[in-house]
Amino acid sequence: MARLLRAWRPHKTLLVRFFLSALLCGFAALALGGEEPARSEAVAQPDAHKSRWLIQASVYTDHFDTDQQHAKQNLFGVEWWAADNWILGAAAFRNSFDQPSQYVYMGKLWRPLDNYPLMHLKLTWGILHGYKGEYKDKIPLNSDSGYAPVLVPSIGLSGKRFTTDLIFFGTAGALVTIGVLVP
Repeated sequence: MARLLRAWRPHKTLLVRFFLSALLCGFAALALGGEEPARSEAVAQPDAHKSRWLIQASVYTDHFDTDQQHAKQNLFGVEWWAADNWILGAAAFRNSFDQPSQYVYMGKLWRPLDNYPLMHLKLTWGILHGYKGEYKDKIPLNSDSGYAPVLVPSIGLSGKRFTTDLIFFGTAGALVTIGVLVP
């Protein structure tokens, strides 16, 4: 089994890089498109100035350091998006070292491109808990009890009911989430 995983690793890295490149190219195409997209009822544009809940889960995680074996995150989170684009949220997951972890945060969501209202940028900040023992030094500013302040940037797409984000966790990696917006 270990031999199979070692053989798969170069292909996995290539696949991940292709996926992330394609996602970033898609965002760049949205950002740099010359003409405004046609506005119609069929386009699932987000509702402006409306508070709602986001229920989300991770669907893919990649670590930039492929020399270590990392556990799958299985993140589940809930966010409240206020009408003025402020965010409050909480997420639970298994960290890279298979330890139960939690992130409680607030943040801000921006839609910087008027022509492409589906695209958003998010920055959250809060308290991360769960990196303990021999792994406590994997998170900067982590306390002996496993609590650390963190900043988490992301870029995503959101419509009326569904959302997806590419979330960067420091220099360690990135994860992709999908979610449902509940009015």
